[in-house]
Amino acid sequence: MHKLTPSVSSLIGHEAISQQSKLIQPMKEAGVKLFFPSDLALPYTDEERTNVEVPREKRKLEEQLKANSIPFVVICIGNFTSFALDSP
Repeated sequence: MHKLTPSVSSLIGHEAISQQSKLIQPMKEAGVKLFFPSDLALPYTDEERTNVEVPREKRKLEEQLKANSIPFVVICIGNFTSFALDSP
């Protein structure tokens, strides 16, 4: 019998990016082998990841995941057209 490898995907909006850190302890307890954090956007520069709130929160989560030995994969799919067109 094949045992399933647990994984978790998070698809949340910008307002809740920092809330993903609350998943770390439950994921460790459940033995999650791979986490897909919500990062549905473009790759960010180091400057953006330091100075802009959303990229900064995403980097912070990645650092917490690494510190807790939870493997993760970030998939950057590019901007949603509606978001890009509504941006100043």
